[in-house]
This record gives sequence, structure tokens and C-alpha cells, in this order.
Amino acid sequence: MIAIEPEQWMVFQSLPFIKARLYAAGTKWKERGAALVLSLRTLSYSQGRWQQFWSKIDQYGFNLAEG
Repeated sequence: MIAIEPEQWMVFQSLPFIKARLYAAGTKWKERGAALVLSLRTLSYSQGRWQQFWSKIDQYGFNLAEG
């Protein structure tokens, strides 16, 4: 049996939502944009990680020019 962490389980349960979001009529996603949105969604549903993310942004800033 494979052990699944709680955060991984949340993502696994979200797969139907993710697929619906990425393949909705009229939407076009580049891989980087989809990955960023999914990362933020995962952070928002992970206990304490959303606040940790924003604390790091406050501390180090955010470079929009990264490629």
C-alpha cells in the first residue's frame, strides 16, 4: 500500500476540479501558468502554508521578471 500525505490527498481529491478548470471551454493555459495556479491552490488548502508563503514574500520580495 502506498502512503499518501494529507496534502497529497487533498491534491488527489482535487484532480476532477483541476481537470475541469484547465479544460474549460474558452480557456488556454501555458504549462507555467497552470503550474503557478495549481501551486497557489495547493498552498491555500495546506495548513499554515499560505501564511508561510506570504511571510517569505514579505521578507524577500517577489521578482515578476523571472522566466
